[in-house]
Amino acid sequence: MRETIWCKKLFDTSIQAGKLALSMQKDIINEGKDIIREDKEDDMHYAMRQAKTKADVMVQDMLLKAMMDDRDILTLDVEEESDLVACFPCQDERYTLVIDPIDGTNNFVTQKEDFAVMVAYFEEGIGQFGLIYDVMRDHLFFGGKDFGVFCNDKELKPFQNRPLGDLL
Repeated sequence: MRETIWCKKLFDTSIQAGKLALSMQKDIINEGKDIIREDKEDDMHYAMRQAKTKADVMVQDMLLKAMMDDRDILTLDVEEESDLVACFPCQDERYTLVIDPIDGTNNFVTQKEDFAVMVAYFEEGIGQFGLIYDVMRDHLFFGGKDFGVFCNDKELKPFQNRPLGDLL
């Protein structure tokens, strides 16, 4: 029951958050955080780590606000620090929410396609459901062990394992 309610909240909020990110894409603001270059890090990876935007935090915070009623039992695994993260004090990992607010930040920052809002939910380390909102194509992929895999309202057929040569 709880899992179904959480999935519905995150389903609706992922779409809203993705649309917010899209509306901000043309006005990207690099927060200018000091990033220390790691040993042997190439220029591209260094630039990607610098490209954390306000959009990342805003998308993540929208998702967290949707889950505030359960902040005392949810453990977070998130990419961005914000004031809302501190509102989720639980660390026992029984119920864990994993959020990548804008997966494909480099594409987002350079105003290309192929970025998504991604959320996964685990109970005691076992995946229960996941959501991937492809913002540019307006496709919400979601699935879980108890309800199949969908793209928007269309159920997707299960993958049929075949020899690699048949897939090429």
